[in-house]
Amino acid sequence: MLPYEKTILVYGATGLRRTDVENTEDFDNLALFLENSIDYKIGESMCKLAIFYEHGCAQIGIQPDEDKATYWYGRAAKVGNIEAMYYYGNRLVAHSNQGENAELQNLGFTYMKKAADSDFPRALFMVGLAYKTGIMGERDEAKALFYLRKAAKAGETEAHELIDEIMGI
Repeated sequence: MLPYEKTILVYGATGLRRTDVENTEDFDNLALFLENSIDYKIGESMCKLAIFYEHGCAQIGIQPDEDKATYWYGRAAKVGNIEAMYYYGNRLVAHSNQGENAELQNLGFTYMKKAADSDFPRALFMVGLAYKTGIMGERDEAKALFYLRKAAKAGETEAHELIDEIMGI
């Protein structure tokens, strides 16, 4: 079981609480919780549902489904979930057919940049990489260094190599 699958938020009589998914008595509350997450726009739970659809979760009967994962990442991103902003943006960029759909690519990069500006480590790295390579149309080494340094400080080890390349080390 992956670490993010070990806990979920469960909505019950006492409100939201985290619970271990291995505790099967809480599975009865899962559907109710997920429905309530939509009603109350709880971004974390929508992002968790997207992760379940992305990877599948046999314990609760969810098979991998890329379309549903993208949908739920999008819903979570639109209500401000930072992690979902990164994953949704990344998916939009990936599905833009190598830039053939510029509108989709730009929207994806906008979400990734929002996640980076909120210090989501992987988004910091990917936005820095985009500015370094110019893959999003704008090559800017100063911006690349800004995001890559923040990514390195946040633990993204790959960022160090790109920083060295830009600095000519």
